[in-house]
Amino acid sequence: MHPLLPPPDDPAISVREWTADAGYPARVVSVLSRRVLWTRRGRALLLGVALVLGGCALVLDPGPLTVLLWLLPIAVAVPVGRVRMRRQVARQLPVGTTVRAALTPDGVWMQGPLGAAVTSYGAYRDVVPCSDVLVLVQRHSGRQVAVPAALFPGPDLDLLRARVAAAAVSG
Repeated sequence: MHPLLPPPDDPAISVREWTADAGYPARVVSVLSRRVLWTRRGRALLLGVALVLGGCALVLDPGPLTVLLWLLPIAVAVPVGRVRMRRQVARQLPVGTTVRAALTPDGVWMQGPLGAAVTSYGAYRDVVPCSDVLVLVQRHSGRQVAVPAALFPGPDLDLLRARVAAAAVSG
């Protein structure tokens, strides 16, 4: 099957559609930021920053105003990053955009505003449902791709997980 063409009219392949709503970008950002910040690596980064700031405070003996000035960029970085990410998701999937997906024998077929593609099941390491967002974790980079969970309801989600697991075993 050519990745830019819609899936064949095979009754075994069900094509699901989903239309973007105004709140979807905020939900994606919420899910992805929680998954990034509360991993071992995210907690280690936060602990490292706290230890560096604490060490600097002990060695340099700064005043309270200086410590607040050190903490200000950290306190601003997370909300600014979330706003930028939400705007980026909103640009990629404007309200009213229709996304289609199907589980083909070769991989996950998706069609959105920028085109269509088939991604092999072997490209994914994990499938994590988080409320109405489904996170597909890429095998080699660990990059997390958020897709609407409505595209893969119940049995489709189970089939997707099984095919990703089978692709990991077959290698």
